[in-house]
Amino acid sequence: MRLILCILLLSIVFQPGTGTSSERWPQIRELESADIDGVTQAIQDEIYDSGYQKEFWAFETSGPRGPEAEFNIYIQPKLTPETGGMAGSVIYKYLPFGEVIRTFVVATDGTAYLSGDPDTGFSWNQPNTRTVYVDDEQICRDKHDWKKVPFELDLKPSAARLKEASDRQKRRLGFSRRESSKPHQPSSKP
Repeated sequence: MRLILCILLLSIVFQPGTGTSSERWPQIRELESADIDGVTQAIQDEIYDSGYQKEFWAFETSGPRGPEAEFNIYIQPKLTPETGGMAGSVIYKYLPFGEVIRTFVVATDGTAYLSGDPDTGFSWNQPNTRTVYVDDEQICRDKHDWKKVPFELDLKPSAARLKEASDRQKRRLGFSRRESSKPHQPSSKP
């Protein structure tokens, strides 16, 4: 009787049209260029929407649209299944906080969502935190093993670019910091 029940259950699970096991249970996959674009866009949008771009003055270079900050970010090369998309982590400079490590989810439509909130300041007891609170050797290994991606940020973005960032943040979060409250006031340059 048990054998018949097992055969019946297996025939139901592996029926044609139910999809392969990898379709039912997504697998770890490699980071793709669309994922990178989504993550970099989410980072830029959050910085612009919060008004933190002025904090990056020490990284200033001359860009095609005016002053830019240029530096590298590091993205985990393998993404894991997460509700609503694929998840990974990113390490990057986020002034005035310093260097941070954050998790993200790239939704099926390509939109990336950053975990954590700059309003919390990335404290030591949060999973999205400053790298100063993480083992130095682990951060060095991650930076060595993860995908190194050039990143740029307009230090004086146009009003149109700020509005686009705020609009994308509203779609991601349901609100825009720039539009709902007073954005971050930058510290003064030395």
